Amino acid sequence: MKENTVHGIAVRSMRAEFRHSPNIRASFNFLLQQPQELAVRARDFNFVLMRIGQNLGDPTNFMKYKTHPHLEALIEDFPYNTHLPSVASIVGEAETSVEYRRWVARSVDWARSQFPAWAEAGYSRITTPATGVLMETYAEILGRRYGYGLNNDKISRNFILATEEILLLERPDSPIITDATPWLKKEVADFPPYPEYEYRGIIAKL
Repeated sequence: MKENTVHGIAVRSMRAEFRHSPNIRASFNFLLQQPQELAVRARDFNFVLMRIGQNLGDPTNFMKYKTHPHLEALIEDFPYNTHLPSVASIVGEAETSVEYRRWVARSVDWARSQFPAWAEAGYSRITTPATGVLMETYAEILGRRYGYGLNNDKISRNFILATEEILLLERPDSPIITDATPWLKKEVADFPPYPEYEYRGIIAKL
């Protein structure tokens, strides 16, 4: 199954879940109607998963330079020798396992509960709601899968912040960052102000 097709399946599934949220549904519709927009976001999200996966295997890579504090925090909470699920594996498991499908549905429900207030506010970029929902849903799935009921929220939140760290430093022109700009500016205090961290300066220029 091609990765773009996998992301398309994920987006269509999400769109169905948000049938009563016009702005979110319109955001998903746009990505489905503009496959190149979906493809570049899929590429950058896969890049993030790859970078996190590399550091799960060798945490000294980023931790040594202290440039990704939330990635460090994420790694600390993961079981040893963990492998991040790809979007393809999540879609595949949801298609073949009723239990896993219910588990994913609960994660979607959580993401849906988080977003109506801001996603219906009418952001200037039509893709902002879809990007936010997709990121938060994956993060929630990750928390449920590896948090064991103790660190779910912490893992989910650190995944979001680690994703933003990686893209801000390594792919600042990513459309995911452009989509995320409204909440990055609101949550800039979540990024440390120390000189070795450039995040606040980068966010200020978005």
